[in-house]
Amino acid sequence: MYSRLALPCLVTLLAVSACGADPATDSKTGTTSVAPATSPSATGTASATGPLTVSDPWIKAVKGGMTGVFATLRNDTDQDVRVVTASSPIADHGELHLTVKDASGAMVMKETKDGFVVPRHGAFELRPGANHIMLMGLTKPVLSGETVPVTLETADGVKVEIAAPAREFNGAKETYGGMSMTPNQGAPTSVTPAPTSSR
Repeated sequence: MYSRLALPCLVTLLAVSACGADPATDSKTGTTSVAPATSPSATGTASATGPLTVSDPWIKAVKGGMTGVFATLRNDTDQDVRVVTASSPIADHGELHLTVKDASGAMVMKETKDGFVVPRHGAFELRPGANHIMLMGLTKPVLSGETVPVTLETADGVKVEIAAPAREFNGAKETYGGMSMTPNQGAPTSVTPAPTSSR
């Protein structure tokens, strides 16, 4: 009788070990449970955003021309990460703008070709009136409440995808090269279509 019961139990334990999971026995009930095997994707070694974590992204709702993208970029790796380009399907091109001192000592915003450096184990903040991303030559209005896709690319060729919700913001009314960034005054400010009349 003992040998008939022992053989199935031995087979079960061998099968559990072959699957890479460790059996655990409950001392009170005598039952054996198997912890699920851990896949590489569940260990945190891979990230959908590559080396950067993006928090609190948003984009300024505008009628057209150009707009600003803001967020906090965090780098939890052991190396600095340089963001070199930004793009979106709703814009002709993107520019990275830094806040720097001009010859008179005043703080001004200007495009940088060197990119944004997100320090190792540090963060880089993009906010109105400071360092930010500009989307130039918009192909459509940016309406409050919609989500705009923006792609950042690092110097290593890694792409970081951002989904930036649009919101109304009356500050940061910059003008560059004849294009302006003005809020949606007098323009639709919601992605919800207006009701149509049946008359």
